[in-house]
Amino acid sequence: MLLDEGFVVREASDGEEALEVVNTGGVSVLVSDVVMPRLNGVQLMEVLARSHPQLPVLLMSGYATGQLEGMGIAAPWC
Repeated sequence: MLLDEGFVVREASDGEEALEVVNTGGVSVLVSDVVMPRLNGVQLMEVLARSHPQLPVLLMSGYATGQLEGMGIAAPWC
């Protein structure tokens, strides 16, 4: 859908790779899953809040909040 709307989309296979992509520059907004290997979405957002504080981050998940908490992933605003 983003491509259809004319956005340039760069993909990453996990949170560490996403961080590398952001650090190369040219990223205007980050859309990420919460559940990812190596560095989950919340951890990625926390790193980016320090290194790229102006970068908008949108996290999403197919898991319910209780399931995420069971995985040890809690949003910082909870």
